[in-house]
This record gives sequence, C-alpha cells and structure tokens, in this order.
Amino acid sequence: MTGSSPTEVKQQLLEAIAPLDEGRAILGDKDAQERVENQIRELEAFNMFPETISSELLDGSWNLKYTTSKVILGKNLPGVFQYVRGSNRQILSTKDLTGVNKVKTKIAGLLEFEYVIQLTLKARPPQRAMVKFENVKLGPFTFKFSFGVGYIDVTYIDDDLRITRGSEGNVFVLVRE
Repeated sequence: MTGSSPTEVKQQLLEAIAPLDEGRAILGDKDAQERVENQIRELEAFNMFPETISSELLDGSWNLKYTTSKVILGKNLPGVFQYVRGSNRQILSTKDLTGVNKVKTKIAGLLEFEYVIQLTLKARPPQRAMVKFENVKLGPFTFKFSFGVGYIDVTYIDDDLRITRGSEGNVFVLVRE
C-alpha cells in the first residue's frame, strides 16, 4: 500500500475490516490483527489535523467498525449476554466535553435492551482526552456512580472516519453515522 493516497489507504482499511465482525473474526489471530494494525498505522500517518482532540470533527455520532477491545467485543461477558452486532455507537460533544457510549445487548438471545454509559472528557491537546465514565443506564434504570478513568488518543480524523487508541492499548476505528 505504500505510495497510496490517503483516500486509497482509507478505502483499503474499510474494505479489510468490513468482514471482521467489529474485530471478533480475528480475535486471537495475531497475524491478522497485525495486518489490520499496519493498515491503521498507514492511515494515521496521513492525519491532517494535529490538534485532533480540539477538532469540531469529533462532534457527533460515531459507529464502531473495528476494535481490539475484548470488553467491547463481549469476550468478558457471561454467556447469556451478547452484544448486538453493529449497535455500538459513541456520541461526543467537544463544546460540553461530554459523551455517551450506547450498546444494544441481548440476554439469552431473547430480551434486547440498550445500555448507555455517560462520560466526561478533559482535553489534553494535541491528541489526548482523559475520559471518566460516570453513569450507566440499563433500560429504564440509571445507576449513578463514577467508575474508571482512562484516556483516548485520537490519532486520525476526517469528515467520516476516526481512529482512536485507548489507555489499555486498544484501537478503535469508527465511522460517522
């Protein structure tokens, strides 16, 4: 792919991750993960916005297309819980420095509900934001508590694609909704 334009590299990455079921299909396959990681790094090299965390391009709703996070892929959930494929969304506001993660889940393949995790951001330019997870809403129930602080580095962003790396070493590829 070397010598390709940013548009070509982006298209190749999206085509490569499309059949991977958000990353589930290659979980545990280090060679396949490394191939995707190399494509991600190649696109990150084309990032046109050095101050990604301050960019208004972050605002809006984003759908997860690929991740290496076992938690988000549902590998740490009890067997009766299953994430609904393609339902993982993140909505961010740089003005308010807030966001939500929304994921649909099924229990025993029957009962479907959405859970929402509220978060606050604290910008650490040029690419980093500290993230604090604050409340969880499960269906009609809201649990108010603070749990977990980490960071995200926005390593690539354009009008419709974002690459983020988290404090636990995971990578996330999201497309604008």
